Amino acid sequence: MSRVVRNNYVLIGFMGSGKTTIGRELSRTCAMPRFDLDELIEEKAGKSIPEIFAESGNEGFRAIETQVLRSLVRSGAEGYVYSTGGGCVTMPENLPLLKQLGLVVYLRIQPETVLKRIGKDTSRPLLQTPDKETRVREMMAEREPLYQAAADIVIEADHGRMDVIVDEIVEKGRQFHG
Repeated sequence: MSRVVRNNYVLIGFMGSGKTTIGRELSRTCAMPRFDLDELIEEKAGKSIPEIFAESGNEGFRAIETQVLRSLVRSGAEGYVYSTGGGCVTMPENLPLLKQLGLVVYLRIQPETVLKRIGKDTSRPLLQTPDKETRVREMMAEREPLYQAAADIVIEADHGRMDVIVDEIVEKGRQFHG
């Protein structure tokens, strides 16, 4: 088993929670390089996320996601900010990998915020349904216990300025490490 890498930030949360945007700001604030897991998955697969879903479905996508997580853990790289995909926690094997990768930060938001932020986004394969609100609420209810199980710290990311959220992540991270 790989050693635990603790000076990385690993951002988890539902789609639209701000993982990418907050990840960029956290990266800038802490002078740490940032990697978006979805971008690494696209690079590994040689195709876009929608193409992966169309060709291989959710299972195929999740298998590549787990491979990418394993390779990041094996690399032992330190001093990074990682933004994960919203469903990363749905694969049981990913939870210990996330913990090994770094400090897991759950960016929690409410369904109304998700719908406001990404309700009109047509690029999200799992939200291509006529009733997005019901789908979002169902998925969030299923995933909430998984996010909680994976998280080292939880940040309420519905409201507030990004710099305040980033400061809270950094401060809670310090407190977590004692």
